[in-house]
Parts: sequence; structure tokens; C-alpha cells
Amino acid sequence: RGDVVSVSLRRWRSDDGGGASTAALYDGAWHDEVASRCAHFLVDEVVSVAHAADDDGDGDDDGRSGDGGGDSNSGDDDVRTTKVAFSFDHGRHVTPWILASAVGADERDDKHLHSLHVQFVHSNGVLLEMHYKHNYVFGDHQPSHFDIHYTWMELARRDVSASLSSLLLGGAVAGVV
Repeated sequence: RGDVVSVSLRRWRSDDGGGASTAALYDGAWHDEVASRCAHFLVDEVVSVAHAADDDGDGDDDGRSGDGGGDSNSGDDDVRTTKVAFSFDHGRHVTPWILASAVGADERDDKHLHSLHVQFVHSNGVLLEMHYKHNYVFGDHQPSHFDIHYTWMELARRDVSASLSSLLLGGAVAGVV
């Protein structure tokens, strides 16, 4: 109980308008998170992860280039998206890309990740599965961070045995057909 479950994070952005200083942040490579943002085995907890500030390099943190917005009639329908992906337990459980923010010309359509709920399923000290769901906020206020809610569910020993037996039986039946 309480042992650190490794967490790695990678970020991706739809364009490279932020210059060389932010390019490394969005290189798509896995970056290990510090232990304070990692899950701890069997501990339900909430940790905060910073949204990338000043995505567009214009000095503010709205993710919108120039004066902070576009005219909704300008025909500028470009949307800058930032995505994140997480890897848990040394790459054994990986999320697909999750939208962290979508910032367009019309700030009313902006969408930002507010929280990510991650549920780990374990049995006898072994992490078996990971499930997640996300919640968004909409509008022109980009939060400075999003929260990750880690929760744990124990799979009883007989459930694991039954699942393995079903899997083996299903494989044997499929092999016969």
C-alpha cells in the first residue's frame, strides 16, 4: 500500500507556433512524472497537472494567437488542439490521446480538460486494468491545471480465476471451430 505506480505523460499540439522553447514540451516523447503526481498503490487521491501555459507564444495563456481572439465572422476556423496521453505501471497500461484543450477563433467554443478520473483494477498486489473518463469545461477561461482522480477497485481472487478460466475455455472453443 502506498507504493508509487509509475506515470509518464506526453503532449502533442496541432501546430508548432510556440517556438523552440515549447517544441520540446510537445515532442510526443514520454516524460516521467514526479512522484507527487503519480498514483500510489491502493490510495484514492487527487493530483494536479499543469496545462501548458502560453501555448501560442503571444505572452498570455489563452492559447489564442495575437490579440486574444478572432472575429467570429472572419472565416478563421483554425482550432489549435493540445492532447495528452498517460502511461501507467511502466507502460503496461496506456491511454490513447486525450484532448487537453481546443482553442479556436471564437472563444465560446473553447474546450479544456478539467479532470481525468482513472480507476485501477488490481488483485493480490497486481495491477490488472486501467479505466478512465474525462470531464471538460467550455468557454474562454482556460484552467491552469487539470486534476487526476485516482481510485482503486479490488478484483476478488475467485473473479480472477473465473476470468482466466473463461478466457482459456473461450480460446479452446475458438480453436476447435
